[in-house]
Amino acid sequence: MPDLLTESERPSWFSYPRRFLRAVELDVLNLDPWQLLDGKWLRVRMDGLAKRYPDRKLVPFFRALGSDDVACWEAGGASE
Repeated sequence: MPDLLTESERPSWFSYPRRFLRAVELDVLNLDPWQLLDGKWLRVRMDGLAKRYPDRKLVPFFRALGSDDVACWEAGGASE
């Protein structure tokens, strides 16, 4: 199982969507050119986003290979 954010690392407003966790569990996240962010790189990207966008509450989950694009959940977004 990928190394996602633990409960103590996640912002208080965020919990992983059930469907996302199920896709992770089933390992059906091959969405070329997107790559799941986990482990060290998830945490590095989350810290970087917090520094670059201090007024936004973001949790990244995918990055696009070959670019700087990152898919994120955002506090107050449509999934909340």
